[in-house]
Amino acid sequence: MSAKHAPGTTTVATLLMWAWPQVAARQTLLVEADPAGGDVLLDMYEGAVREPDGCGLLAAAIDARYGMRPEQIQRYAMRLDGDGHRLLLPGLADPAQVAALRDTWPELAAALAGLGGCDPPMDVIADCGRLGAFAPPGPLLAGADVLAIVLRPTLRDIAAAAPRIAALRESLAPAPAGPDLATVLVGEGSYPVGRVADFLGVPVVGGLPHDRRVAERGLRILAERSYPRSALGRAASDLARGLRELLVDRSRSIAVASMSGPPAQLPPATPTTQGARALPPTPPMASLPPAPPVPPPNAHAPFLPDVSAFLDLEVPR
Repeated sequence: MSAKHAPGTTTVATLLMWAWPQVAARQTLLVEADPAGGDVLLDMYEGAVREPDGCGLLAAAIDARYGMRPEQIQRYAMRLDGDGHRLLLPGLADPAQVAALRDTWPELAAALAGLGGCDPPMDVIADCGRLGAFAPPGPLLAGADVLAIVLRPTLRDIAAAAPRIAALRESLAPAPAGPDLATVLVGEGSYPVGRVADFLGVPVVGGLPHDRRVAERGLRILAERSYPRSALGRAASDLARGLRELLVDRSRSIAVASMSGPPAQLPPATPTTQGARALPPTPPMASLPPAPPVPPPNAHAPFLPDVSAFLDLEVPR
């Protein structure tokens, strides 16, 4: 998400999805959750690829009124590569459609949070637009593992982010019950990473350089053979690895905390005769938490249209 001044949140989210480390059979899903609407397909394929009927965030929200299991989300996603590692849940075509999401965000957020336990498991990257925008996806923010605020290292972006980060801290549960906060810097500015982190009280997990090709060609640069070796491509890969390491560390900390349990309380010492010393009884061992429930098998085959043929499409200008 961003605070203000459009620093390129959608571009950052898409680059992260494209560069997300492919571990075993895990997939990566990009969710266009911006209430202002989605435009990844338009930007990536210049209108040559359209979302199929029954696909996208609005279709998922309509069905979520009756409840939704995590594996059902895959019906509404479309595949962006031939291997099926990268998926897209297209966003709203019209901001007026955001009213259909107000009552179903809790169901959608719970289903997205459960995708990590599906077969195959999925990592979710959501483009949530601007903080303070109308009808923000509150349940999605509250259920995230990490909230990354995208900003430029300039005075006006830092000043705009400070009160919004403070509002997030007031409205969301502190970590680890709530999400960890992080910042992503885009382009160059007069403030170094350390000063930005100290002023906002939020760690900077990485940054992306300014690339004029993004302004000229948009997300179509992902199809260029030179992109992975470019400065932007390398920085996006470093940022994706940094965020994933943050998620792994968070998962380990939560697992350790759940296994150790609350500190054992020693019972009061048994009274003894004067002059004798009694040893306190041995405290009971902490019990392990119950095993998580096994996710139900997929009841429906996922609907994932393959649009990889359009990756090298040349559209006349």
